[in-house]
Amino acid sequence: METNIKLGKEPGLEIDISPAFYVKFFATKTDKSVLSCANDLLKDIDKINLSLSGGLDSQFSLAIAKHLKKDITAYTYRTLWNQTICNAEDVYMAQYMSDRNDVHLNIIDIDLNKFFNDNMHFAYGKQFANQSPQLAVHLYWIDLLHSEYKIKNILMGGDPPLFKYSSSQTSKNKIRMNDTFYHDILTPYYLFCKTKNILCLRDIYYHNPELVYAGFKNNIDVVINKKIYIENDTRSVKTPDGQNYISNSPFLSDNYIFKYEWYNSIIEGLVPQKSETTGFETLKKILASESGVYNRFDQLYRFPMQDQAVNTVRTYMKNSKGRARSRGRNVILPEELNNLFTDFQKQVEITNASPINRYNFDF
Repeated sequence: METNIKLGKEPGLEIDISPAFYVKFFATKTDKSVLSCANDLLKDIDKINLSLSGGLDSQFSLAIAKHLKKDITAYTYRTLWNQTICNAEDVYMAQYMSDRNDVHLNIIDIDLNKFFNDNMHFAYGKQFANQSPQLAVHLYWIDLLHSEYKIKNILMGGDPPLFKYSSSQTSKNKIRMNDTFYHDILTPYYLFCKTKNILCLRDIYYHNPELVYAGFKNNIDVVINKKIYIENDTRSVKTPDGQNYISNSPFLSDNYIFKYEWYNSIIEGLVPQKSETTGFETLKKILASESGVYNRFDQLYRFPMQDQAVNTVRTYMKNSKGRARSRGRNVILPEELNNLFTDFQKQVEITNASPINRYNFDF
């Protein structure tokens, strides 16, 4: 399996998933906007296959492709568990956004009961350094698009590059997504798509150094114009059964509200939603209500996926035998981004910006 992934011909991001694991950014200072840099990136692609969930991220991808006058075909999936449509809200929003933008939408049904209970998710596991059952469904769906529609590229709703800030002396200011995100979430998409010869554009913001710079610089514009920021907060609570089930912190900075403003400062007109869901929240509720066990979904599907993912960074850390390494320490930033982050911190203080926080539970 490939252990070094570079995004873009002139990469803006390099991800190493060998035992040496690291995430390295590349940035070139530019006065270009995110839109201008995106145009440079996509200029040779006329026909775009768009993954459209209807959520904020994929709405923005649709808006960019539309703004750049691309020939767009949209795709979404409808997940089913017995007689229940798990992601009905997503399907509705995808159809709404497609109709609103005069884009054809293809909807593919995925039977989650069959997918998981026939152990189909393991085929999208360790081969692609993946330990997430939800992400396995995404890879299976891309596989279906490849076999049924012969797609050569896929533009997805990736996560924009965001900074977060903390006034606390005990909490570090940093990029919102540390190497956990890049290793565990982003990497499997690119590994899988490469095996199908599909150009993966899950996170276009990292596909060249100018886009990296322009994307992170946009955080400063949001702070100046909206006087808000993402706070780096690490509080925790326990689940009803007394276990620390939810990893990281359930009291998270409200990335969604800041992210909306990050997008809106580039292209206006996105449809805000109360929260971001994926449809798996519905499945988790079904399994929890049937069993009385809060994390029944994890017991059945997530934990076995984690056990089989022997080539992930999580496993390397677990087996490191005293090596003092932890998540977030292996992010390599160029001077250009460090300078941007310094400016970001100053603007938070100069504008007297406010943190946007709320509780964010698994479901």
